[in-house]
Amino acid sequence: MPPPALQNPFPGPRPYATDEADRFFGRAGERRDLAALVVANPLTVLYGRTGAGKTSLVCAGLVRELERAGFQVLPVARPGGLLPPGTDASQIRNVYTANVLMHWHRGELADIARHTLLSYLREMPQADAQRPLAVLLDQVEDLFTTHASQWEQRAAFMQELAECVAEAGRDRPLRVLLSIRDEQLAELERFAPLLPDLLRVRLRLDPLRVPAAIEVIDRAARGVFNRPDADKLAQDLARERVRVGDKLRLVPGEFVEPMQLQLACEEKWRRGGRSGALARPLDPDDALARFY
Repeated sequence: MPPPALQNPFPGPRPYATDEADRFFGRAGERRDLAALVVANPLTVLYGRTGAGKTSLVCAGLVRELERAGFQVLPVARPGGLLPPGTDASQIRNVYTANVLMHWHRGELADIARHTLLSYLREMPQADAQRPLAVLLDQVEDLFTTHASQWEQRAAFMQELAECVAEAGRDRPLRVLLSIRDEQLAELERFAPLLPDLLRVRLRLDPLRVPAAIEVIDRAARGVFNRPDADKLAQDLARERVRVGDKLRLVPGEFVEPMQLQLACEEKWRRGGRSGALARPLDPDDALARFY
């Protein structure tokens, strides 16, 4: 087994967190491109299919890049999923705003329920007032997939976001990122009139290509996995099933799904990596089947 002192560097079926930036590999180009867009534009949209790694890129990649560029970066927030248990959403001024503010505020919901996004930002302690501010909103699809009975509050939330962007530069520079699944991108377009010309700056995130997947395996494991095993695992995960006549065949593919890669690497680590010599070959399908 790997030496006990070594922590498993693979998060498995969850995104990388902000404090795991040192273990996040394979996205150097996307990290630089996204940071450049955010620094240069008031609002940037990151989109990609489910499981492409958007949350990991934002939390473990973009946050550090913006901090290096001198930004004060607020905690990554999402417009759904953080209200305290038992909260009556119908009694909240805007349920989507409240969800975002709960990521930024450590107190009680009652302390921030009256706020809009802009009013909260204005009342924040201004110890870093000379630094530009970054607002990173992840899983913006929550706006269209949660709190169906509060659907009328969606436009109000987008209006609050537009007010934040309009105020940018008056007190301090402000940059906003919206990260969203590509299947909900059309829903976001409905609010383009509230954000004139601001939804045009976009970056699509694809799953990992095979060389990037090999980099993830090789660098994250720091030598515990040997390179031939890393190459084979990445190639196996990139294979796609296609129908040829009446049969399904496995053919080489272009992409590796990041979550599938993490699941397979997590199992490979637990089974011994290099020192265990993988007594029986690792079939990544086994790891995926057990998880599902």
